[in-house]
Amino acid sequence: MRVDLLLVKKNLATTRTRAQEMIKFGQVCTIVDGKKKIVTKPSEDYSEETSFEISSGFATDFVSRAGHKIKGAVDELGLKIDNKNCLDVGVSTGGFSDFLLKAGASAVLGVDVGQDQTNPTIKENPRFKLLEKINARSLDQYTEFLTLVPSNGFDFICMDVSFISVKLILPQLFPLLKNNGDLLVLIKPQFELGPDALNEKGVIEDASLYQTLEKNMLTSAQELGFKVKKYFSSSIEGKDGNKEFFLLLGKNSS
Repeated sequence: MRVDLLLVKKNLATTRTRAQEMIKFGQVCTIVDGKKKIVTKPSEDYSEETSFEISSGFATDFVSRAGHKIKGAVDELGLKIDNKNCLDVGVSTGGFSDFLLKAGASAVLGVDVGQDQTNPTIKENPRFKLLEKINARSLDQYTEFLTLVPSNGFDFICMDVSFISVKLILPQLFPLLKNNGDLLVLIKPQFELGPDALNEKGVIEDASLYQTLEKNMLTSAQELGFKVKKYFSSSIEGKDGNKEFFLLLGKNSS
């Protein structure tokens, strides 16, 4: 059986995604004849009788490494999350939401186009509400979502999406943000610049494209009425090795 599936079956990881994160950071070892061997690939096959040891480390503070990405950004910006009503667009495993809840958010509404991906510990938190099968490009078309939007908007919105340009979603977020609120967007260049900018491994090698990306992102945000507060590199790269960026936006009316 694949080791990522086996770890979930043995209750050593809460989800398959979590198991893959643990493997990526070298936290999973097999024990054979008293000797430890680090598991390096989620696709490795092991029998169900295999013994594993899980070491603590980088990925243990949050349900996914995304939690560390947003923590690094919020720390750099000096933002305060306590008692804020938050929206998390692109929840997936729940790394961003996990951070927000641990940082003291009063409520977190999470939306995702998929389903059955979010860590159970996040879903069980009474301050968290999850809406699945929600296309963020059409948030204003979902009645259930709209009934949960605060009358004056969200204090804080964060977004981490894949396989789509964030520019297609930003128009939906402007009316949802409080006048003095903050919108923190994770920018993944491979989904903004297109396949022609990637090498055979899916990685961007031409660093000059990052400058083009920044200019395009800032222009797009400003044309929608957002106030650009800061654009900066994420302290953690993407899983595929691509550099990632954060964009902090507010409203010009703030």
